[in-house]
Amino acid sequence: MRNIGRIALLLALLTVGAVCSTSVRSAWVDTSECPNEAETIKLITALKANGVTRVYVDAWQNGKLFFDSPTMRAAIGADGIGSMILPWFMKHAKQENGMEVVAWFEFGYISAMYTINIPFGLYALKKGWVLGECDSFYYMDPRTDATKFLAGILSDALDLGLDGVQMDDHFACPTKFSQCSADVLLKAADYISSYLRGKHGDKFIFSLAPAPMPEAIRDYRVDWHAMMLKGYFSEIIPLLYSGSAGWFHSRIVYHDETFLSQYKKKALIGIMVNGEGLSVVTPWDDVSKMIKETNERGYGVAIWYARGIAVNYQQQFHELWGK
Repeated sequence: MRNIGRIALLLALLTVGAVCSTSVRSAWVDTSECPNEAETIKLITALKANGVTRVYVDAWQNGKLFFDSPTMRAAIGADGIGSMILPWFMKHAKQENGMEVVAWFEFGYISAMYTINIPFGLYALKKGWVLGECDSFYYMDPRTDATKFLAGILSDALDLGLDGVQMDDHFACPTKFSQCSADVLLKAADYISSYLRGKHGDKFIFSLAPAPMPEAIRDYRVDWHAMMLKGYFSEIIPLLYSGSAGWFHSRIVYHDETFLSQYKKKALIGIMVNGEGLSVVTPWDDVSKMIKETNERGYGVAIWYARGIAVNYQQQFHELWGK
């Protein structure tokens, strides 16, 4: 009887694990999509109607946080706090509509964009955290206390009762900077993961949405495969962004057969609907093919951006996910 019980429990756990990834229908929410609380409610309503189960809400962009953070207030005060986008989603998406809400820390190790002359950029510069500029972004050095700061604001977000936190392809140290190495970022991921789990346990989603391989290591020193194997992150979403279903097919095959098969139940695939500041829209025929192949291979879906579901292809997503 004990063996039968153990087998039943194992089957139940396997079933839960299998559903966990493939059932996730998610989207990233940019700050521009949430100019005020009323518009945010409209967006959430459309996402819910179209079957979205999780949102990754921008919480850290160009020196500002979109929630109240003691860590940021201790650094530069109210200058580092923007509108309350994350609390809006906590109330209207999670509490009222049962959606999962994950805080997306878009800027990762970026202190400022285009110019360092913003309050947080100047603060990071004074602290000695800034490595320099790369592709219009001013990156911070993971070997400095910038890593402790990043861990602090991530922890502050989890204090709101979120389902998780996420870093993306700006959790990086571009190869332009000789101080960087894959080991530097591995140590940073280890520190942040240990810090968050020490304060919040292990029941939250700790997500990473990196560039695809091999670009992630070659250009940004992010060995996300090693990070996943070491257990630093509980979820991985490689950003296989393309307007072409053909290109997408070749990349998902490569990732499925090399890296992701080892932790498939912890993986989603990032699919691009909107690009270039939301103005470029991937043809629906390509989007639908990418979603279909992703699901057939056993992965959940994360759509870039929410606007693609709530505005551009509202009817199509409702027919695909909302019924």
